Amino acid sequence: YVAVLNNIVYDNAPENGVPEGDQIDAGGTNALTSPSHHVIYEGNLVYGRGGGVKMNNEPLHCIIRRNVILDTGMDFYEGPTKIAICHNTVADGRQAVQFWGDGKSANFGGTQVRNNLFVDTTAYAVSLGNKTVSSPDSVHLDHNVYRFRTGNRRGINVNAADFDATFPPSMAGLDAFHKRTGQESHGRVVRQPKDRLFVDHEARDFSLRNGSAAIDAAGSLTTVVAQLEPTLLKVANAWFFQDGWNGLLAPDLVRVGEAP
Repeated sequence: YVAVLNNIVYDNAPENGVPEGDQIDAGGTNALTSPSHHVIYEGNLVYGRGGGVKMNNEPLHCIIRRNVILDTGMDFYEGPTKIAICHNTVADGRQAVQFWGDGKSANFGGTQVRNNLFVDTTAYAVSLGNKTVSSPDSVHLDHNVYRFRTGNRRGINVNAADFDATFPPSMAGLDAFHKRTGQESHGRVVRQPKDRLFVDHEARDFSLRNGSAAIDAAGSLTTVVAQLEPTLLKVANAWFFQDGWNGLLAPDLVRVGEAP
């Protein structure tokens, strides 16, 4: 139970880049006997020199949301399970989100990647790479908005045991990714110049500009699958929300309709 909230994390490496520390990193033991669980990264600004924003070694029931991550990306190693990755802006890094492993993971545990902005990466925007995972079916991506960097020919990479393919950085490439994998049914690629998506990319103001193509591009995080009692709702993907974790945080509030 760890909360990393509203921090500014930057330049976690010397100017020559070596040695390099990760900007935010939570994980269990190398032997995978004590996985990290119930970890939340929220409201953080990350930029400058340094490694990625990471969760390692079979993380379970974790949330990464509403962060602005610049110059790097998000990395997940070894069997992430029920991870919610939503409402983040990831820009100007090598990869926006990467799932990786060294052979111990069988799947990506139903991890949800929704409603994020993946902008101007220098390599693949999304990389699913783990040869022991048979296919990308156990991670779910949807309603993410992509803007591919001019001159970068790499879009999305899947490197699973029974599925090895790369998809070009274009709407056609995203459509092909959807047709081959079922992912990103509502994903979008925008082509506007830098001053059309955000207020001021060069000044690192990543607020959405009026008229931005990313406005209203998001979808619902989850849906109600059963109403067990008048005030007891069962939802799919409940791990998008947290209940305060026994007093560590103020719990999430979920509004149904107009009533408080």
